[in-house]
Amino acid sequence: MKATIKIFLLIFIMTISCDMNTRLSTTELAEQVQVSMLETWEDQEIEGLEVKSLILVHKSDNEYSGVLNTIEDEEAHTYTVSVIYDGEYFSWEIIE
Repeated sequence: MKATIKIFLLIFIMTISCDMNTRLSTTELAEQVQVSMLETWEDQEIEGLEVKSLILVHKSDNEYSGVLNTIEDEEAHTYTVSVIYDGEYFSWEIIE
């Protein structure tokens, strides 16, 4: 009986800990932000822009800073990006 209770508690604790750790990794967040950027630019009918890379660094709490490399009209451009991520939703901004 004690073994059954221990197994149940172990499974319960593992389930709870898995649910608590649903945040995206920094790499996964960068991928999602890049997808969001491309969708936004597509909706705005911006053409001739290709994302080469987006690298994010976790600054503090829910703040991330990054470098966006693009090709626009056959010219390379680099931008600073700010991302806020609360574990569920994110917003991004290109800082010029």
